[in-house]
Amino acid sequence: MQDPVELSAVGATFGQSGLHRRTPLYVGSVKANIGHTEGCAGLAGVFKAVLCLEKGVICPTPGIEKFNSRLKLADWNISIPVENTPWPSSEPRRASVQSFGFGGSNAHVLLEDAASYLSHRGLKGNHTTSYNGDTDSNFGISSSGDASGPKAGPRPRLFVFSSRDQSGLERLSQAYHQHFFDNEVCDDDLDSLAYTLWKKRSHLDHRSFAIADSATSLQSGLAKGLTKVGRTVKAHEVAYVFTGQGAQWAGMGREMLENSIFASSVQKSQTYLDRLGCSWNAAEEFKKSNDSRIDEAQFSQPLCTILQIGLVDVLSHWGIRPTAAVGHSSGEIGELLHLKFNIYWVSC
Repeated sequence: MQDPVELSAVGATFGQSGLHRRTPLYVGSVKANIGHTEGCAGLAGVFKAVLCLEKGVICPTPGIEKFNSRLKLADWNISIPVENTPWPSSEPRRASVQSFGFGGSNAHVLLEDAASYLSHRGLKGNHTTSYNGDTDSNFGISSSGDASGPKAGPRPRLFVFSSRDQSGLERLSQAYHQHFFDNEVCDDDLDSLAYTLWKKRSHLDHRSFAIADSATSLQSGLAKGLTKVGRTVKAHEVAYVFTGQGAQWAGMGREMLENSIFASSVQKSQTYLDRLGCSWNAAEEFKKSNDSRIDEAQFSQPLCTILQIGLVDVLSHWGIRPTAAVGHSSGEIGELLHLKFNIYWVSC
């Protein structure tokens, strides 16, 4: 960008407002990267600005050999970077994208990096903002979008595949496997891939899935082919079956505690146990193995109930609702779920 008229306007507004700051206002142009984009100029600028915000790097404007003598960059407090420049501050990153369209249309938008936006509002969400190569260090927000926070060790993800015909699933499996073979895909990319396949792809009639905790295991699973499942039905009716004492086993619920929704549900149930004078903690009992007392009635009855309530809360969070439910013994506590979901209920 070496247009004196445009730059003088930027300097008179954004530049002058920051005369007392230590760093100048950095200005660049996407047209120098990809040419004149006419009606798409603003959108291309947004793409470039978003990448700069995420990576913390201000991209240079290529092809500059000599600056226009009419540019008063020092007076306007403006700098035009000619090489990659690290973002100069740890404060929230903001970029102004201005589009002066070929046909006379003008547009302007202000962008802020996702991590600081979420942090300042106490929100958790998916972001890829990088600070010194770490997406989580500055704001303590998981880039995976999982509200349960950081976890130790490998964590399995569900990868959903969908196609209009059964053979399409095989083509998808081969295509993704080839992509993994041709490109270096790291484990940090798996959260974004799982999210995209789940939320940003159409749910067609033929579906399958893969479960993997690393890029290597996902590639191996795709090489073997996707799990074969029947064609989805149009009416998505789900029935819940609730058990009483007898189905318990040591360690049940242990892995589910890594899910924030399930853990929160267990903690909520614990508050009721505490009010009744319970001397043990449900979450701790779920974690036990050799020393578990799960087969004693005073533990198995409430723990089976707490586990099932937690699973219902997780499924509800995922948007899954039952149309009918059946249960026996302490599983009849599911009657409360009948009232909650207004479903057909059978008690055995």
